[in-house]
Amino acid sequence: MIGPLTYLDAGVIAIAFISGLLALYRGLTRELLAILSWIIAAVAVLYFILNHRQFATEVAEQMGAQLIIAQAVIGVLLFLIVLIVVHLVTARISDSILDSQVGMIDRILGFVFGLVRGFILVVIPFMLALHFYPKEEQHPDWLAKSITRPYLLSTGEALQSMLVAYVVPVIDRATNKQDEASHQQDSSIEIRGDEAQKG
Repeated sequence: MIGPLTYLDAGVIAIAFISGLLALYRGLTRELLAILSWIIAAVAVLYFILNHRQFATEVAEQMGAQLIIAQAVIGVLLFLIVLIVVHLVTARISDSILDSQVGMIDRILGFVFGLVRGFILVVIPFMLALHFYPKEEQHPDWLAKSITRPYLLSTGEALQSMLVAYVVPVIDRATNKQDEASHQQDSSIEIRGDEAQKG
């Protein structure tokens, strides 16, 4: 305990403040564009995996490896390439904004964004801890008596609901599409094999 604060409260404040300072230095625009860069890179990899299975299969045959390994290697390379290219473009945009008249406003908004981001960074391990230790009697005093505990819990539950409502369905659709593509490819291989035997 640190006065009325527990170690968890102190950790939340410290992490949020450090995250806020970093975002203050970088500015809101750069922080948001950085997130956008990661999203674009991830979407590019997902698009490749779902729509270019044949290319990955050919690479796997050349490598003498399994398809999933070839997809992983290509996916990592594609992710890095797209991330670097998008980052170079977005960096120029953010630099021009920071050097403009609204640069200070961008930095202040970045600080606020950083505080929220730092708080969410604590929410994730907090919810994982509650998942593995759901009973309150298992929680130490610094967790059970934390002032920030109800705010962490409510935020975590909201994020969990958003994941279930929006992210999980997308993953399910992508997985189903991957399974359908795999089934179609296996069927075409069997057909070609039968035709070769008849010939």
